[in-house]
This record gives sequence, structure tokens and C-alpha cells, in this order.
Amino acid sequence: MVKAYEARPNDIHSQEMGDVRQVERRVSNPFWLIREVLRYGEDCVVVSCCALNLYMGCGQDART
Repeated sequence: MVKAYEARPNDIHSQEMGDVRQVERRVSNPFWLIREVLRYGEDCVVVSCCALNLYMGCGQDART
């Protein structure tokens, strides 16, 4: 899956680190992020996303 990732125009950074691909991108709508991440299941982890935390009702904005 690391090699299969296709870069997107809104990717800020995409780096392969061993068997992990780290991608940083701006998210305009959490719905689309969730939709994309769900197809990877357990193989994908969202490390930080303030908008996603607020959208999912997970509490505070991580920037505060």
C-alpha cells in the first residue's frame, strides 16, 4: 500500500519511511477525509486533524 499511494494536488508533504507512508494535506471538509481513510481500515492512522476531532465530537480543538 505504501508504493500504491497516488499523490493528490492538495498534499503538502508525502514521504515514504520504511513500510509507512506519511502524508500531510489540507482538509477542507472532514467528510471527504473520513471517506478516504475508511477504505484503508486498520492500515491507516490519522495522527492529527483539528477539524476531524471537532467534526466527530471528540472535544477540544488541538490548537488550544
